[in-house]
Amino acid sequence: LGLKAVFTSADRMTYQVTPQFSPTFSPERIITVTKLKDAGFAADWASEFFCLDILAPENRFREQLNDTFLVCENVANVCCCGAFVDSTRGVQELRQTKEQCGFRATETYATRAAVLGKFLGQEQ
Repeated sequence: LGLKAVFTSADRMTYQVTPQFSPTFSPERIITVTKLKDAGFAADWASEFFCLDILAPENRFREQLNDTFLVCENVANVCCCGAFVDSTRGVQELRQTKEQCGFRATETYATRAAVLGKFLGQEQ
């Protein structure tokens, strides 16, 4: 997964993400975690993705989905968001807003991202 911040302001952050497709893996969801930069990420930072099921049930948000649609949960100044991967786009833009994540203009933030998907060609 490629993640690149392309715009930041007191009101929102915009990222470009590039999910990686392969013959054996199909990405379905992108999950981001944004927190104060000074707080840092744990050595096992994958454990900080507390909203892995934020898009469930899967079809609940599909009708509203566009390339920038995120569903977010903010807990203790950590903003965890999810979006569906749009397989028709090589690059997707995702926007997190102040309203979703409680961003403050005087703070600096760091974001990590993960992708959830299916392994192909294997029995489930």
